[in-house]
Amino acid sequence: MPPDDPWDSQQPESKSGGRSKKRAKEDDSQQTQDTQQQGNASQSQVTASQGVGTQNSSLSRKALLKNAKLGKMISTGVMNAFRGFIESKDEQGAQTSLKQLRIVYMKSLENPSMKASFSEEFDISFGNLVAGNFDMEARQQAIRLMIKFIYSMAVEDKGTLLLPAFIQYCVTLMTCEDSIVRQNIVFIVGCLFEENKKLNEEILSDEQRNALYRLLLNGHNDKVAVVRAEVVRAVASLQNDDIDSEFTEALEKAPNEILLDSQRDMCMETRAMVVKYRSVQNGDALQSLFKIAESDPILKVRQEAFARIASVDMKLLSEHRRDLTKLTLEALTESGSESRHACRVYFLNQMIDSCVKFLKSEAEKDQQNDSFLASSQPEPEYDEEHFYAVSPYVFLKLFVDMQDLVESVPIVRCLLNLVDNRIKRGQFTSTREQFAEIISRDVFPVIITKKTYTQLISTTYEDQLRFAFFWRVMLEVFIEKCDSMSAERWAILARIAPTLEETCVLVRK
Repeated sequence: MPPDDPWDSQQPESKSGGRSKKRAKEDDSQQTQDTQQQGNASQSQVTASQGVGTQNSSLSRKALLKNAKLGKMISTGVMNAFRGFIESKDEQGAQTSLKQLRIVYMKSLENPSMKASFSEEFDISFGNLVAGNFDMEARQQAIRLMIKFIYSMAVEDKGTLLLPAFIQYCVTLMTCEDSIVRQNIVFIVGCLFEENKKLNEEILSDEQRNALYRLLLNGHNDKVAVVRAEVVRAVASLQNDDIDSEFTEALEKAPNEILLDSQRDMCMETRAMVVKYRSVQNGDALQSLFKIAESDPILKVRQEAFARIASVDMKLLSEHRRDLTKLTLEALTESGSESRHACRVYFLNQMIDSCVKFLKSEAEKDQQNDSFLASSQPEPEYDEEHFYAVSPYVFLKLFVDMQDLVESVPIVRCLLNLVDNRIKRGQFTSTREQFAEIISRDVFPVIITKKTYTQLISTTYEDQLRFAFFWRVMLEVFIEKCDSMSAERWAILARIAPTLEETCVLVRK
């Protein structure tokens, strides 16, 4: 048989291939259907996932809105507290602002977001405070209140980072180009040291104290005078402290050394600040004040020196009475009116106040001593005017040496006139129109009462001479202020001189 036709031999295979294509088509259709089902299932999963994501996103937005609202509340609270620090007119307002800031701070500790809001607004408000151009007194009041808050938090919570962060911020701001900012930072450092001394426990660590004192040393070398002057006030709270070995920065240059350097400063503001705040507890410091009051070329510095001398302890002043008399006489007799004015206004006026204070304390002691004795006739209560009238004699007795008694006439006359001016300005309940009235029987009982003469007779010869000298100068001043009419002069003498009957009684005793 002839061989089969190849085409014919392939016919059965062709039919079989057709069936394979059909099955393949069916398989493809099934696969497509399965794919569609899987796709639908995946789409359902995606839709479900999107629903959950939308819900979580909604919750996140609510949380963000809540945190934003709380953050704004924290920021507003800090801002209002600082405004209260600046605008407080009394202690109640200041305490209210302190309480408000404390509440806001404690609230901010509840979550990191609010804590960040507090820190951010605190830095902003503090920066505005030290760089602001508002009143210096209000700014310093706000700074003191802010430091009270920081220390109160440090005492209450030993782990708080508020104080270290604040000190670090001060270190950063000390590099600012604005001299007002540097001046305020130096003031803050002084307040931190001063407030720390008031506490029962040490809050500042050795590292923090050294960092703060380093700021003062930098300020001491500042090119701007107001910053150097502020350093003097800041160092004043440390000048009498014993420097321990851990206070390394102060050991390198002690507070007293800074004050002595500042006393030689070319700028008068710095020298005036040294005079005002330097401690005067010994004769050397007092002699230094005498020298400044006598020879400083700037009137303001001399005024501060006279005012500071008047505030020195009266016992220390009396120990240097001869130098004090010499300085006062030179100022009162100098040809320039500025020195005379400074001596009268900034020294003798304040010395009158010191003498009045001394007289009041002595009167209180006498009353306490007399309370233990049976007295049928209690001593009269002297009014304010009486103490002022007697103050010139007290000054003469305490601060003028017998060797300088005759030369001290200008001082006594000036004191008497100052007392007269005060009374005439109506500072007391009963204003005197005539100077002679201040030694009337009602106003000057220390001189004209029987008790005074009795005490005078029993005193030392030196005290009697001093009293007689004062009496003579006083008569001269009174008569000079009267008209030339002899009748008026005799009337004055009649008011201030003891009666013959009283004199005879005293002599018989």
